[in-house]
Amino acid sequence: MSKKSDEEFFRKLDEYQVEVPEFSIQKSRWERMANWLFDTAPLPDISMNETGMRLTLTFPVLLSVLSVMPLIFL
Repeated sequence: MSKKSDEEFFRKLDEYQVEVPEFSIQKSRWERMANWLFDTAPLPDISMNETGMRLTLTFPVLLSVLSVMPLIFL
Protein backbone atom coordinates (compact mmCIF):
# COMPACT_ATOMS: atom_id res chain seq x y z
CA MET A 1 0.00 0.00 0.00
CA SER A 2 1.17 3.46 -0.70
CA LYS A 3 1.59 6.17 1.88
CA LYS A 4 -1.42 8.10 0.56
CA SER A 5 -3.75 5.10 0.76
CA ASP A 6 -2.54 4.39 4.31
CA GLU A 7 -3.36 7.93 5.36
CA GLU A 8 -6.78 7.70 3.75
CA PHE A 9 -7.43 4.36 5.43
CA PHE A 10 -6.56 5.67 8.89
CA ARG A 11 -8.60 8.83 8.29
CA LYS A 12 -11.64 6.67 7.47
CA LEU A 13 -11.03 4.57 10.57
CA ASP A 14 -10.87 7.67 12.76
CA GLU A 15 -14.35 8.73 11.57
CA TYR A 16 -15.97 5.89 13.47
CA GLN A 17 -15.87 5.22 17.18
CA VAL A 18 -16.62 1.70 18.28
CA GLU A 19 -17.22 0.74 21.88
CA VAL A 20 -15.98 -2.74 22.67
CA PRO A 21 -17.98 -4.34 25.50
CA GLU A 22 -16.17 -5.90 28.44
CA PHE A 23 -16.29 -9.66 28.50
CA SER A 24 -14.31 -12.21 30.42
CA ILE A 25 -11.76 -14.11 28.42
CA GLN A 26 -11.70 -17.06 30.80
CA LYS A 27 -14.73 -19.34 30.62
CA SER A 28 -16.57 -20.37 33.75
CA ARG A 29 -16.59 -23.94 34.97
CA TRP A 30 -20.22 -24.38 33.85
CA GLU A 31 -19.44 -23.12 30.35
CA ARG A 32 -16.52 -25.52 30.03
CA MET A 33 -18.68 -28.41 31.25
CA ALA A 34 -21.51 -27.50 28.86
CA ASN A 35 -19.08 -27.26 25.95
CA TRP A 36 -17.69 -30.68 26.86
CA LEU A 37 -21.16 -32.26 27.20
CA PHE A 38 -22.65 -30.80 24.02
CA ASP A 39 -19.58 -31.19 21.83
CA THR A 40 -20.10 -33.27 18.73
CA ALA A 41 -18.73 -36.78 18.88
CA PRO A 42 -16.82 -38.16 15.92
CA LEU A 43 -18.55 -40.98 14.10
CA PRO A 44 -16.69 -44.29 14.17
CA ASP A 45 -15.33 -45.52 10.89
CA ILE A 46 -16.97 -48.91 10.36
CA SER A 47 -15.82 -50.99 7.46
CA MET A 48 -17.97 -54.02 6.70
CA ASN A 49 -17.77 -56.66 4.08
CA GLU A 50 -20.82 -57.91 2.20
CA THR A 51 -21.57 -60.74 4.65
CA GLY A 52 -21.46 -58.42 7.64
CA MET A 53 -23.79 -55.98 5.93
CA ARG A 54 -26.30 -58.75 5.14
CA LEU A 55 -26.20 -59.92 8.76
CA THR A 56 -26.70 -56.36 10.01
CA LEU A 57 -29.72 -55.87 7.74
CA THR A 58 -31.39 -59.22 8.41
CA PHE A 59 -30.83 -59.36 12.18
CA PRO A 60 -33.64 -56.91 13.13
CA VAL A 61 -36.10 -58.73 10.85
CA LEU A 62 -35.12 -62.12 12.28
CA LEU A 63 -35.34 -60.80 15.84
CA SER A 64 -38.83 -59.37 15.29
CA VAL A 65 -40.07 -62.64 13.72
CA LEU A 66 -38.68 -64.68 16.62
CA SER A 67 -40.22 -62.37 19.21
CA VAL A 68 -43.68 -62.70 17.61
CA MET A 69 -43.55 -66.53 17.48
CA PRO A 70 -44.69 -67.07 21.13
CA LEU A 71 -47.71 -64.82 20.54
CA ILE A 72 -48.86 -67.01 17.65
CA PHE A 73 -49.13 -70.10 19.89
CA LEU A 74 -51.10 -68.44 22.70
